[in-house]
Amino acid sequence: MKSCGLRLCLLLTLTLTLFDYVTCAKILAVFHAPSFSHYILGAKLLRAVAEKGHHVTMISPFPLKDPPKTWRDIVLEDYAKGFNFGNLLNLATMSGYRKEITVNEVGCELIRRVATHPSFIGVINSNETFDLIIVERFMNEAILGLSHRFSAPYIVFSTIGYSRWTNDMVGNPGSTAYIPDLYLHYGNNMTLWQRFHNTFFYCFANLYRHFFTLPKQRSILKETFPYAPPLEDLYYNASLILMNTHVSIKYAVPSVPNMIDIGGFHVSPPKPLPKDLKQYMDDASNGVIYFSLGSIFLSKDMTPEIRDIILRVFSKFKQRVVWKWEDDITFSSPSNVRFEKWISQQDILAHPNLKLFITHGGLLSTIEAIYHGVPLLAIPIFAEQFMNAAEIESLGYGLKLYYTDITEENFSHLVNELLNNAR
Repeated sequence: MKSCGLRLCLLLTLTLTLFDYVTCAKILAVFHAPSFSHYILGAKLLRAVAEKGHHVTMISPFPLKDPPKTWRDIVLEDYAKGFNFGNLLNLATMSGYRKEITVNEVGCELIRRVATHPSFIGVINSNETFDLIIVERFMNEAILGLSHRFSAPYIVFSTIGYSRWTNDMVGNPGSTAYIPDLYLHYGNNMTLWQRFHNTFFYCFANLYRHFFTLPKQRSILKETFPYAPPLEDLYYNASLILMNTHVSIKYAVPSVPNMIDIGGFHVSPPKPLPKDLKQYMDDASNGVIYFSLGSIFLSKDMTPEIRDIILRVFSKFKQRVVWKWEDDITFSSPSNVRFEKWISQQDILAHPNLKLFITHGGLLSTIEAIYHGVPLLAIPIFAEQFMNAAEIESLGYGLKLYYTDITEENFSHLVNELLNNAR
């Protein structure tokens, strides 16, 4: 009887194991943007999926550290090589119209490079099968041919939350009367002129896309996936859109049922800071100001004039400062300013002595600061950061200062307001 029972137990275990194996999905994900902050979101989402036992193949410019056993990287090595924007801080002066044109041009070139990259070609020419495709929404309509190539549904991940980039894919209504365009400087509480300009810009952006961008994307689709259906048939067939936003950090917007807010999912429990940095912050009886322009824009690219203005202002405050500075220090600085080439941002934002975060206004940084209850001074540089900065000020969890408007008086006034106004 015992032998029979043991056999039955082993058979049941084997059956359940096989059932678990066959219910695991094979997922192909493409996060091609050459931005580490975009990659962080994709990797965070898909790592959790892989740790549940699903098989994830990730196509991106970056490899994952300590990947799960069911994870495979397809690295797009050097695919963005040759793009040279010079000093990226100069983008702060670019108009919304120029941004729209530039991002569309760069987006088409990037996706063409992805489509012709040997690693990508190896995947689409393989005999592999996938149950699901996940793609980041970033000027990449042609990549939706993967859905046809592998006969699999696809999910879109929007790193910037709601925008015309996602609304039109699923027929989501969006009113230009109170939903600002991602490339303009407006919050949701627009004046009559701003509403008119917002509507005009929306028309311009859509006309430019239809007459200049989509023909390029159709060409790439035809070259890469010659048997795929028309681009429109693929584009309007998204099964789900995951939105990097949340009702707690955004004004009310319409949302069709397959648009799901997941903003904040990337926030992790804080880890201990390096011993010397922790001691520096622990001993700051008047608190600490943290300054970082993110992973793309570099503080070291500031002009000496702007840098010195900021340092003079910091020298007047009692608070200590931690500044993410990516190069060796070759200039004099106040005794209350500490420079770090790299900082674990979520860990420093979680420190109880942190009183203010000066940021470029990226959405990840904004979400992390809100989560930890740290007020923001946003200095937007490019893309949707101007809209984020306007919303930060409009919704009351910080203030904004344009990079081109930095003066000792302006900067000092705003820092003082954020440090001393109890709101």
